[in-house]
Amino acid sequence: MPRREVGAICGKTPSRRPHDHLHQPGDAVPGLHDQRNVCRTCDATPDKGGAGQGFRPHELLAGALGSCTAMVVRMYADNHGIPLAGVTVRVSLDHGHPDGTAFVCAIELAGQLTDEQRQKLLRAAKACPVRRTLSKKIVFVEGEGR
Repeated sequence: MPRREVGAICGKTPSRRPHDHLHQPGDAVPGLHDQRNVCRTCDATPDKGGAGQGFRPHELLAGALGSCTAMVVRMYADNHGIPLAGVTVRVSLDHGHPDGTAFVCAIELAGQLTDEQRQKLLRAAKACPVRRTLSKKIVFVEGEGR
């Protein structure tokens, strides 16, 4: 399978418009660039040496899992005529889990749903592509940027 560029990290101080800054290595507040060239500010909390001006890296990881799960549930409901009024996914990381780091996912489904519909939606949530990716063995391949 070909490698897919998901995003790039930049390190420029955030600004009001997403495209009006240059990307210089070593800037104080890093950011994450998506494929549309929109920069999201990333930072650590002040107690970890950051300025607390953006998403923490683990929040982005948990956010990717939570948002993907919510999208999968919403699409499943829409495609199967399930009257889902809303879905909220809360994700946290448990670094103290005996089997390693655990993603703790709480899914809230709103609407007039039968037990069967709820079970179908919760099963569909497990098909989230980010969840499938995080469930596989992960390796890191080091290299220099281009």
